This record gives sequence, structure tokens and C-alpha cells, in this order.
Amino acid sequence: EGPVLVDFSLRSRGYRDYLDFTDVVIIDDRGMGHSQPRLTCTDNPKPADFMKPTEEQRVLILSYIERCREEHAEAGADLAGYTITEVAHDFEDLRQALGYGKVVVQGSSFGSQTAFAVMKMFPDSVARAYLGGLEGLSDTYDYPIEIQDAVTALIHHANGNSALRRQLPRQDMGHTLKTIFTNLEERPRTIVIKGPNGEPAELLLDHRTVGQVLLSLGMLRYRGDTPPFDDGGASEILPTLLALYYEAYDGIAHLLAKELGADEEGVTLNASALAIDCASGVSPARRAEIATQGAALATDIMFTPLGFEGLVRGNPDFACEAMKVPDLGDAWREDTASSVPVLFVHGDFDGATPPNNAARLIRKFDQGKLIMVQGAAHYRLEMEYLSPELKEWRRSFVETGTLPDDLPQNISLPPIEFDTVPTPVLWAFKLGLGNQMLRFAK
Repeated sequence: EGPVLVDFSLRSRGYRDYLDFTDVVIIDDRGMGHSQPRLTCTDNPKPADFMKPTEEQRVLILSYIERCREEHAEAGADLAGYTITEVAHDFEDLRQALGYGKVVVQGSSFGSQTAFAVMKMFPDSVARAYLGGLEGLSDTYDYPIEIQDAVTALIHHANGNSALRRQLPRQDMGHTLKTIFTNLEERPRTIVIKGPNGEPAELLLDHRTVGQVLLSLGMLRYRGDTPPFDDGGASEILPTLLALYYEAYDGIAHLLAKELGADEEGVTLNASALAIDCASGVSPARRAEIATQGAALATDIMFTPLGFEGLVRGNPDFACEAMKVPDLGDAWREDTASSVPVLFVHGDFDGATPPNNAARLIRKFDQGKLIMVQGAAHYRLEMEYLSPELKEWRRSFVETGTLPDDLPQNISLPPIEFDTVPTPVLWAFKLGLGNQMLRFAK
């Protein structure tokens, strides 16, 4: 007896406490994770590829994507069958095969989009849904202004931390980022690191590539000060910012040679993930609005480098030219009204799925509740770890479908525990000794 939880996630921390009252079924989307065939690509971009001039970078990434598609097409994969509608059919087939009635669905990020597809196609199969890091059916492409809002929220949290603020130039993360990007836009640098065979590899340090480096550290994806995610994230960004602000570029090159060298693993491509995103696509109206907003922000040095999170990696226009899969169309992308009870949670500085996604989506659910979480980014597990109340509301909703009458629309997590640097290190940066210091960094 009791609900069956279907979770579109492999992270066990998200469902262990359900096992005393329900079955838990974890689904990998077709072509991903442990599913077979798994369409991971054997030839993948390296970190150094993302530190090339824009056009060179695009050509390189496109060549990897084309090889990935060809690899799996030659192995017999029909990539036209890798769409979110087919993923929803997989869910329904599995539910029926296991003999379950209505189930509770849980997911975050792409898992939330999968849940929206299931609720649209098979609403009678879903008892309720608990979702975070929301990405609606029309949200594969993010709005530039909403990504900018996530950056602004992170700056607010950083500037609200007195210990961090004292070490930030002019006590302002916004000023720090703007100065870094302005300097590198006006005077880009080319640095040389050793490749895997000891051969020199040239990397471009400009405002765009440095923005990509900062995003790769997770500054708009997670806090980084909790056990679920304790490596990188917003909390650990200060040393990198100081090195960039005080132009310790030789020292940065030394670290890149160790951590982002050509022999290190970069982005692992998956033909299924690419095909699903490309098939989901974007409507002409949304594309036009994105273009209008992007043009309005094109001269905003604060936005342009960090817009990469949603506008390049998240919006695979050029990638889709290589994938050659059919578009599902505007009718599919429309987020339709639903009576499925839902509980949504969303972080206020989530740069992967901006918070306004949640505000739009909740209006489609007449039995829906949204909790906006101040001091959180993309990952629901961080929110639950830091908020016992949220964890209890989640359990109650999954188990019984009930929530307190006074459920808040906003909650605040404890302040982010930002890393600072020892005072001698800070003065070394200010005195121009950052290069020497970083040569000895681990």
C-alpha cells in the first residue's frame, strides 16, 4: 500500500528516506546512464577546446558532435527516436509492466522536463509530482534577462557576507566581475600550457572564455558548502576571482596546465541527450524574444560572458544542425494546464534553469505550490540538506499529498559559507605576487 515514487535521478540521497513507506523506481532516460544502448560518445571535447576563440571553438565542438552522431548512427541507433515524447512513453510502458497504478514522480533539471512530458501525455498515471530546478517543455532555451537575474542574485548573496565582502575589491562582487571581464575584453591574453605529451597548447584568456571557466566551477549551479556538493560552486569562487582581478595570468596558466590540461576529461557528449534537446527545440516567438533580449544585453560586459550558461551550452542551435533530428513543434512545447498536484522548489540564483521558469510553470497547475528558495542554485539536494522543514514538507507531500496550510512561498537557507583567503595571500595578490604564489598552489 502507499504511493510508488518514480525518480528521474541516480542520486540515492534523494530517496532513501522514502523506503519505509513506498517502493522507489529510478529511471535513466533512454540512451543515458545505465540504459542500453548507452549513447555516450567516445571522442569528447577537452577543457582546452573551450578556451579557443569563439568561431574556432564552435568548429571544434561541432566536429565532436558530428562524429558522435555518426558513431551511433553507424551502430544502428535511430536518433529520431530519441525525443522527450519517447522518454515519456518509456515511463508509461515501465509503469504498466510493473503493475503500478498512479505513481508519484520526482525529478530535477532535465528530470523535471521529463516529468512535465509525462504529466502532459499520461496525466491519469500521476498521483502528484515533486520537482526542482524546473525546466518546462518550452524552456530548453533560456531568456537572457533571466540568466542575468540569477547572476544578480548571486552577487547579492556574496555582498551580504561580511567576511567575503572585506576581501572583494571595492567590497563588491559585481565590481570584481565587471573589472575582470572589461580588462580581458580590452586586452585578451594568449597563454601556453603543456599538453598531455609535453607539447605546448595555446589557450585564449578573454572575457568569454574566462566566463566559461567561472561557470565550469559551478558558480551558478550550486553553493558548494554542503556535503552533497562540496567541491567548487559559488562558495569557492573567491581565489579564482582574486587571481583574475589582480591579473596573475601566468599563475593561472600554471593551474590550468595541471587542472584543465589537454589530457584532462572535458565535457562528455551523449547523442541521446543532444537529440532530445534538439527535438524539443524552441518556438519562433521565443527565439525572437531571446534574440531581442540578447541584442539589448550585448554591450553589458557583466552579462555577456556569463550568458554562456544558457545561451550557448543550453541552446544547441549549431549542435542541432549536426544532429539532424526532427523538431517536435510548437504544439508540443506548449505548457498545458494540469490538475495534477505538484510541489515545486527552485533556487534564486539558479543559472541553469532560471527562477522565472518556476513562476511561469506554477500558473499551469491549479493544485500546485511553489517554494522559492533564497540562497540556493540548481540542486534540490542542497536545499533539502540545509532546510529540515523543506525535507519534511517533501516527505509529507510524497507520502500523503498533504502540505501545511501556512506553507511559505519563500524560504531562506543559511547564508552561504564563502571561502576566504588568508590575509598574507590577499596581500600577495594586491602586491602583484600572485603569479609566484600560484606556482606553488596544489
